[in-house]
Amino acid sequence: AAPVSQPTARGLQRHQQRRRAMPAAMKRPASATAPAPAAKKKAKVVDPVSKQIAIVTKGLHNIGLPSDCSTMLSEMLPLAVVPLKGERDKFMESTVSMAEEALVTHEQEIEAALRAVEAAVEACNDAASKKEAEVQSAEADLQAKELVMQDDKRALASCAVAFRNARNAVDKAEAELESFMQSVRTAERKKEELQAAQAKYLKPLSEGADCPPSFVDSLVKVLTDSGSSSTMTAAMPAAFNKPFGERGAFDTMVIAQVAQDMSSQIAGLQQTLQEAEPGQQAKQQAVSAAKEVLEQSKKEQLEAAESFKRKRSAHEFAAAALAEAVQAVKAIAPERRGLMRQVSACERKLEAHRAGPLAALRQLRDRAPEPEPAPKP
Repeated sequence: AAPVSQPTARGLQRHQQRRRAMPAAMKRPASATAPAPAAKKKAKVVDPVSKQIAIVTKGLHNIGLPSDCSTMLSEMLPLAVVPLKGERDKFMESTVSMAEEALVTHEQEIEAALRAVEAAVEACNDAASKKEAEVQSAEADLQAKELVMQDDKRALASCAVAFRNARNAVDKAEAELESFMQSVRTAERKKEELQAAQAKYLKPLSEGADCPPSFVDSLVKVLTDSGSSSTMTAAMPAAFNKPFGERGAFDTMVIAQVAQDMSSQIAGLQQTLQEAEPGQQAKQQAVSAAKEVLEQSKKEQLEAAESFKRKRSAHEFAAAALAEAVQAVKAIAPERRGLMRQVSACERKLEAHRAGPLAALRQLRDRAPEPEPAPKP
């Protein structure tokens, strides 16, 4: 609707001057009779027209008009609306029109304010929808990053297990190499002991050289430690302690058996040492291979740890973004409630204005004579 202009002060003054120039209403003459005795007090009856005029007058004072305009309209309106429709002169009609224009203008102002608040509510709803969409997107992003982080966490745990197994494999390979080398060193030591005993004790004793008694005991101890037969070592003292010329066949057999046993043991140890070289190389290669696996496992574990840290940081960032989006949605709620209260206030104000001053004025404007009763047959 096109905006309605408010009544000007000059126009109101012109109508007020015309109203003052109008003849005063005839007053009913006072009764000449004596006053009647005081009757019982009756309930006060309010004239509907007066009540409607009061409603309109109050409304004119509450719609934001300048005080002089609202005062002049309020003073002119009763004389303009008391006559029925069709009985008013043009000045009365003009007064009614100005009052109606003022009330309609105020109605339009309330409607404009209501539309503005409703637009603000719509904008707030749009903002809330966008924020809620951001929350949903943030939730989906957080869930995706949670899955990725858990995958990296499991991968890191797997790498830790692989590293531990590789470390154990290195320890095992090194232990096997050390055990193998210990056996080699033992074989070398036994070989050297047997060779030394063969040259120092067996040779002179076998040839009947003048040797101290401790030689036989030392030779017996060496052979006992090397694992020779106890039967043979038990017979050695009697055989070796006899003078060379007094030795019998049994003594000669024992001495020959001792010589053969020592030679066999030395040959066996020599063969063991010769065969140990490839085994030692294999053990050393196993240790090197295990260390390479350990180094690779360590590298993979470090890479997995760095990847997990990055995924965890991304997950924490996504969680913070979700919390911020949720807070943004919550922050809109008070603003929306405030706007909805403004909408309700505008609607109540508009309804009160339409049902109050505007409706009352239009009822006064359209007031017509009551139809004459139909003639009785």
